[in-house]
Amino acid sequence: MALRTLALAMTVAVLPWSNGAALAFDRGCGRAVECYDRVRVPDTYATVERPVVVRPGFREVVQIPPVVSLRHERVEVAPARVHTLREPALYATAIQRVEVAPAQVHYALAPPVIRTVRENVVVAPGGVHWERSRGLFGRERICKVATPPVVRTIERNIVVAPAQRVPVITPAVYRDVARTVQVRPAATHRVLEPALHAFVARPVLIRPATSHVIDHPPVVGVERRDVLVRPGGYAWQRACHGCR
Repeated sequence: MALRTLALAMTVAVLPWSNGAALAFDRGCGRAVECYDRVRVPDTYATVERPVVVRPGFREVVQIPPVVSLRHERVEVAPARVHTLREPALYATAIQRVEVAPAQVHYALAPPVIRTVRENVVVAPGGVHWERSRGLFGRERICKVATPPVVRTIERNIVVAPAQRVPVITPAVYRDVARTVQVRPAATHRVLEPALHAFVARPVLIRPATSHVIDHPPVVGVERRDVLVRPGGYAWQRACHGCR
């Protein structure tokens, strides 16, 4: 851009004093045998390729784990043993009837048995006596009248049974009492506890662990770069040959 500006300035500077030459330049070479124009020659570039290491090579160690399987085996977890069990005595509460006071005999005086008897007693015996009476007209009469005996009912007590001593029996007195009684005595038993088994999964090595080395080569790429082979400038270029 700067060179183009410089060439334009030189052209403008030449114009005032070479009007005729400029007109001749526009019209062609005229009577000249050969003409050359001063032209701008651009820079010359070339594409250069070179190898570039994108990733360097490296060595990788690959570990292959072992192959392990599980095998179930029956193993004894606890051995057989004998336990001694002691059973305590068994007691219970029983209700028992207990004699608190024994039967007793005492005597009581029974009064005599008296019965009241009624009987008729002749107080005055009967008989005959004379009674005198007068009639309506003054006549007097005497009559022999039989007098009944006078009987009176009297009561008297008769001893039916004399007084006597009567035995009085007082029964025994009982009471319910709660007592602890032994239902079953203490005992000792021996109990055999069998052995305890279980299935256990145990690891079994089928293939051991291995390792191998893998070499990874480097990754190489191609870098392309434009390189200046020849710088540009100005050169004379033939305009026409044999122009008339």
